[in-house]
Amino acid sequence: MKTKFFITTLLFLIGGLCLKAQTNDTDTQKAIATLKEFYKVIYDDNLGRKEEQFLKYVSKELFNKVFPPSPPGEDNSPGYDPFIQAQDYEAKTLNRSLKITSLGNDRYRVCFLLSDWEKKKTCVDYQLKKNNKGKYMITNILSDKNFYIRPKK
Repeated sequence: MKTKFFITTLLFLIGGLCLKAQTNDTDTQKAIATLKEFYKVIYDDNLGRKEEQFLKYVSKELFNKVFPPSPPGEDNSPGYDPFIQAQDYEAKTLNRSLKITSLGNDRYRVCFLLSDWEKKKTCVDYQLKKNNKGKYMITNILSDKNFYIRPKK
């Protein structure tokens, strides 16, 4: 009787661990899909970048840090795009060369070429978190000290 109880308990625990691993894999896949979609939508030659488009993928706090509100006639935007770590890019090359890997703990590394003549890939590290609707959002640019948001204590 003790053996049956032990085996049943062991199988139950193993099943629970497998289910948790599947959930983590699903979450990772959703976060990676969000990043792929972000780059496809935002870094498309045919689309002018608009606030509404960014806010589908980027938290309001990060958006306001990257694109601070400016008084009329002034431009407080950064001299480069922190999401690609550059000013200029070729959309087709960037999206074709896009590679995204999970770093664990809701952190992801996105690497890409900015143009066909580039040899070295550019990499940007992000933190993604689910919003209140369960959708993954980019909440932090971990690899850029100018736009890194320190965790609240």
